[in-house]
Amino acid sequence: MVDGVLLPDSPGQGFPPGRQNIFDSPVPVPGKAFLVNSLVSGLATNNLPITMPAKVVPGFFCPSYGELFYNRIIIQPMPLDFGSIPKDTDLTLIVFNAFFVDKTLSAITPTNLPAVSISTTPPFPPVPPPSTVYGPLESITYDVSASINGPPSINGSFLFDFLVENDITVPVIGTRVAPYPFDFTAPVAEEIVWKTNIITSYNGTEQRIRTRKAPRQSFQITSDISPDNFNRADNLFYDWRARNFGLPVFTEKRFIDSDVTAGATTINVSTLYGDFRTDGFGIIYVSPKNFEIFEIAEIFVGSLTVSAPLANSYSASVTTVAPVRVSRLDSDPMRNFTGYNGNMNCNFSANENIELATSASPVQFDGLDVMLDEPLKNGRFSTDTYMQEVNIVDYETGIVSTQQRWSNTKIPRGFRYLLSGLEDIWNFRLWLHRRAGKIRPFYMPSFENNLRLKQTGLIADTFLIENDFQQLHGSTRIHIAIKTYSSGFLFRTVLLYSITGDDLTVSVDTALSVDASDIQFISYMGQKRLASDRIEFNWLSNNVVDVTVPIIEVKP
Repeated sequence: MVDGVLLPDSPGQGFPPGRQNIFDSPVPVPGKAFLVNSLVSGLATNNLPITMPAKVVPGFFCPSYGELFYNRIIIQPMPLDFGSIPKDTDLTLIVFNAFFVDKTLSAITPTNLPAVSISTTPPFPPVPPPSTVYGPLESITYDVSASINGPPSINGSFLFDFLVENDITVPVIGTRVAPYPFDFTAPVAEEIVWKTNIITSYNGTEQRIRTRKAPRQSFQITSDISPDNFNRADNLFYDWRARNFGLPVFTEKRFIDSDVTAGATTINVSTLYGDFRTDGFGIIYVSPKNFEIFEIAEIFVGSLTVSAPLANSYSASVTTVAPVRVSRLDSDPMRNFTGYNGNMNCNFSANENIELATSASPVQFDGLDVMLDEPLKNGRFSTDTYMQEVNIVDYETGIVSTQQRWSNTKIPRGFRYLLSGLEDIWNFRLWLHRRAGKIRPFYMPSFENNLRLKQTGLIADTFLIENDFQQLHGSTRIHIAIKTYSSGFLFRTVLLYSITGDDLTVSVDTALSVDASDIQFISYMGQKRLASDRIEFNWLSNNVVDVTVPIIEVKP
């Protein structure tokens, strides 16, 4: 006995059946009878492994990059979009086996794709047949060619038939475009049309909302057709009337700077002052029977890089280059025929309209552009209309009362410009795009002598003028432009008109510091905007444009 505990007399003695003292020997063998000692004996049972009850834990599978990318067939691009094509066009289609085992392509089956073909490049084993085996993670590039000699719409598909549940259908879409190969005859009317919603408050303040991202461009053209081209024009419009045309913008054409040989990918030509667009189209043109439509890959100041080699050679002395717009006919074209020759009258609207990138005018006042190009009179007179919103209360039984709503009278006027040369025309086009129709206001002098100077000598921040009711009726017309002979225009803000005898004294915010003899005239300079979203360029011969711009003064 140790501390009151009775120990067994011998190892193993006193342990229950099936239990073993570690001092016992021999080691028991499961399932065998063994003798531990004279008192304990029996069978040992093996209960391993222990059975655990099943437990269900809710969750979800989180895919990794491997599941998203691998173990599938990938074809790019999808869909295959040719866009608008004015000539035979090739695109590439890449098929990638993202499995880690071989995959077999048994066939490529086209559906509703006339004048569209597919082939491998470089030449892998041809498809179809025999079949093509893609190795693990292998890709093959296919050339897909669309001929211009086909239906106007490309709308079909290619079925890539892979064995064992990996078939993929690739949509193929696009539009064929027929070139309009006849040069324009002056005059040509080009319209640029924005769309603006104007909300006018009770006091005349405007909120202008632009509702069209880019202006729409259209052309009203006449083309003289020679006898040997008359049947070509007849058949073109007979078959293609309702479809898209590749319309060369011959109003922006320019001669090439050097001869072009067949197979060339560069055309040396000035790209300044013309709407050439990367990935857009252009035309190299000699005559209605001698021209090529090309896709523009890169644009440089003195050259164009084309996406495919040119088929023919061209002489610099007779060859021009112009941008091409995918366009539609707005109305039925008319053919005038004398029995020998004639002309075509057409109205085209461009499908591809963009907003040209512009920058602020170099002359600014009060955070807005200033237009300093003096316009011509639109006819014999410059006509102003004094617009005011007036409420008339008339109950037809007594006195009629009137109430002015707007804080300021608004004055519209039509200004005319005669632009000469592609540079002047292009710069004016950019100025119009910066206006975005009626959206963006600007400052412009009236180019009239509205404040008739009566002072001599050096002028500081005050000067004397003829009293023409400026203080009485024109005190809100505070922005003025002072035209000097020596330094152009100076812009000032009038702080006060005050009566000085029979004349007026004008106080301005900053001293003029010019001699009175140097001042040509002093004009009001109101804040103006375009009065119309529609501007028409009337192209005359020899790169001369006559354009009338309606303008309205919305703030003094």
